[in-house]
Amino acid sequence: MLAGWPAVLMGPAARFTGTLALQAGEPDEALRLFGKSVKIVGAAPAQLARLRVDQARALLARSAHGDGAEAGGLLRRALSSAENLGMARLAGEARALLTTVP
Repeated sequence: MLAGWPAVLMGPAARFTGTLALQAGEPDEALRLFGKSVKIVGAAPAQLARLRVDQARALLARSAHGDGAEAGGLLRRALSSAENLGMARLAGEARALLTTVP
């Protein structure tokens, strides 16, 4: 998704649709869309860090067996990337979410 002039890359539209699905109480659909987004961004570290936090939120919302451990792993990787990239706000979000992982 692009916004404004000059153009700013906001990330895949599927990420934003996934966020809406999560807010609507549909974590499985959100995870599907976030997975699609991961394939689109490839190895773009900043986008991937944001998506890992999104995926962790969806896993924590779904709270099926094993979701907490998977969310924790995603959050630790997102935190490491965010710190390395100087993404202080995202690092703070990842840290805060890690405190909620069962």
